[in-house]
Amino acid sequence: IDPYHWYQVFTWDGFNEFWSGRPANGTKHYPQALVNEVHADGEIWCAVMMEIWGLVGKNTTDKIMYESLYSWSNNMTMPDAALLVIQADSLLTGGANFFNLCDRFTARGLYTGACTFAAINELGDISNPVQLLNTNDFANGTGNLIINLNTTEKNVVVNINDVTGREINSFNYSDIDNIEISPAALSKGIYFITINTPDQKITAKVLRVN
Repeated sequence: IDPYHWYQVFTWDGFNEFWSGRPANGTKHYPQALVNEVHADGEIWCAVMMEIWGLVGKNTTDKIMYESLYSWSNNMTMPDAALLVIQADSLLTGGANFFNLCDRFTARGLYTGACTFAAINELGDISNPVQLLNTNDFANGTGNLIINLNTTEKNVVVNINDVTGREINSFNYSDIDNIEISPAALSKGIYFITINTPDQKITAKVLRVN
C-alpha cells in the first residue's frame, strides 16, 4: 500500500537511537535463530510469509494464511504452522502454490518434506510389501497411480482421504497383484492413500496438480 519502510513490521516503530525496529525481511533460520522471545522469533515467520507474499501475491497469501488459522493450536511449532499453510493451500487452490510454499519454508528450516512430486512418499523400495509408483505422472494427470502388492495376501482395502481426513473413496480388492487409480478420480489437492492388508497398514501422500 505504501512503499515507505515496507520491510518493517511497523513503519512508525523504531528508527531511532534506541531501537531499529522489527524487520519483515530478515534472514533468520529455524531453529538456530530461536531465542524464545516472541517478537524476535516472530521475525522468522514474518520474513518467510513476506517472501511467499512476493511470490504468489497478496490476496492468495492472505487467504491461505487465514484459512490455516482455523487449525492452529496452543504450543504448536513453526513447522507445524508451515504444514498447515501448505494444507490450506491444498484446500483453497488444489495445491497450486505448493512449490513456492515448499521452497520458501524449506529455505527457512520450517519444512523437511520433499518439494518434488515424484519423491513425495513414493514407496518404491522393492523390499516394501506395497509399492506406490508413478506418482509424478499421476500428479500431473498424465498417468495412473500404480499400487504394486508384493505380498502373498491379496485381500486389500484402499482408502483415499483428503487433508482434512474426509474419506473420498474406498476400494476393496482380492486376488490381484496391481491396483491402478486414474487421476480423473481425484480433483487437484493433497491426498492420503492408505493401503490395508491383513499384515499391515501403509499410508502415503500423493498430489494432484493438473
